[in-house]
Order: sequence, then C-alpha cells, then structure tokens
Amino acid sequence: MTPSQLISASFIPIAYGEKACKVSGWQKPENQLDYATLTQYSQPTNYGVVAGTSKLCLIDVDKPDHPKLKELEPYLPETFTVTTGKGLHYYYSYTEPNKWNKDTLSFRDENKNELLGIRIGSSYVIGPNSKHPDGRDYVVSVDVPIATITNTQLDGIVEALGENKDTKTITGSVLVVPSVIVTTPADTSKMDEPDKTIYTYNIYNVLDYFGISPTATIHPIHGSTNGNNWTVKDNIATCWRCNIHFGPLELFALLSSKCDCDKAESHCRGRDYITTKKMFLSVFADWSLFTSGSGGRC
Repeated sequence: MTPSQLISASFIPIAYGEKACKVSGWQKPENQLDYATLTQYSQPTNYGVVAGTSKLCLIDVDKPDHPKLKELEPYLPETFTVTTGKGLHYYYSYTEPNKWNKDTLSFRDENKNELLGIRIGSSYVIGPNSKHPDGRDYVVSVDVPIATITNTQLDGIVEALGENKDTKTITGSVLVVPSVIVTTPADTSKMDEPDKTIYTYNIYNVLDYFGISPTATIHPIHGSTNGNNWTVKDNIATCWRCNIHFGPLELFALLSSKCDCDKAESHCRGRDYITTKKMFLSVFADWSLFTSGSGGRC
C-alpha cells in the first residue's frame, strides 16, 4: 500500500522486484500516475516516486554510515524516510526554484562509490513497500509528515560534500548536465580533437548516471513495441530498431538530449562534437569513475 504522505505525488509503474521504468517518456506528466490510479494497480508491484512533478526533493543516500554524512545533519530536518536495499530515501517538500536547473545532483565518496543523490527534477526513487532486486523491501522507517527543504539547506549539503581542501581529493563530485558544476575541472584545452580514450571508459557509469538498468531490453528514449530492441554488451549499447551502436559518448548524447538515435550520432560529429565532449567532461571529470562496475537507481 502506498503511504498517505504521498497522496499528492506523481508515480510511474515499475515491475515488481525491478528498479528501471519501462514506460517510454515517463518523464512527461501525462505518462505518470496519480495516487488513486496507482492504488488500483494489482499487488504486489513496484513504483517510482517522481521528484519534479511531485514538488518533492528526494535525497537518496547509499551509504548512511559514511562519516561525511554526519556533517549534513544540520541541513536535513526530520521527515518521512524509507529504508532501501542499501541506504535511505529522505522525502522533502520542495517548492523553491530549482536554481541548478538539473534533474539530479550526485555525489561520490573518496573511493568513487555512489554516496548521495539529490533528485529534484525528472528523476525518481523506488517507492515504499516495493521490492529491491536483492529481495529486500523498501520499508518506511520514519513515519512522520513530509518536511520542507530549502535551497539554503541544499546549498549546505552541496558545500559539505564538495572538495576536501586539505587533501585535494574529491569526497563528493557534483555530477550535473549540461552546465559545469564540478569539483575538479576537466582539461578542455583540446576540445576539437577526437578523444579515442573516451570510448575505453565504462559505459555502465553513463547508464548509472541516467538511472538506466544495464540489463534493460527496451530503448530508454523511444521505447519498444516488442520489448526487445536494446542491449548493452562489451561497452557498446545497441538500438536494434535503428541498427545504431552507441559508445559512451554517443550514449551520453542520446540520454542527455533525449533525442532520436540518428541525432545522437550527429551530436558526436563536426562542430557539435566539441559541445558534446564539453558536456561529457563536465559530468565525468574524474576518469576513475569509468574503471569498474555497473550501478543502478536505488
């Protein structure tokens, strides 16, 4: 059952035990569900709570015991909270202008592992009483009304998880598209030169950033009529409908601009290549993010 605290929220349907939404264009309000419609779905089912259209700020903590998060306590008032497969989801009412103009601000720890995500736009978390892929339940752990969070409090979180000036290491890289809000600037001195090394970086980190499951079989932008037109293998994503292959840069262009497959390719050629590469470097300034593993939305 969906908690009453979310009665005004917007939702997307997700298969039970999964985290990826297979509804094409779920980011559009007309493709989302209201509370009454969601409660009519047959149980059990998973569902996503969409931040932007719900006027919510969803803070997704992957490592609640990390010592860095102690510094965030002054900025996180008590609120409706859900325990996830590996962390916590804090739900906040958010009615101020999104001054970052981004869907998600993501932070990683000193080992480049996902630490915390602030979801304030076309982004979602898996809702309470859903089932995590590892078998654990998403359980309400603090059953209180949803509190309000302000941009001042969010600024405090961003500052606390920024650059560690003592060691010059990154305790939390702010990853946003497309403008540059990163803690370490990338080398952009030779933007017009094709960078073949981009294609050696782990494509799973690009999927993870946009919340796309590496095992998804439905195209994340234009969907699928048969449920089987998309694969990811050997660092290449493939759209079998269009017969187009995507390396990390092309996939980034596709998912960040939400364009057609052929247009994603064009964003990586000629004059547009420079713009796309700048955006890519702004998000993935730290290349060590591409050294291991796949992730997913919690």
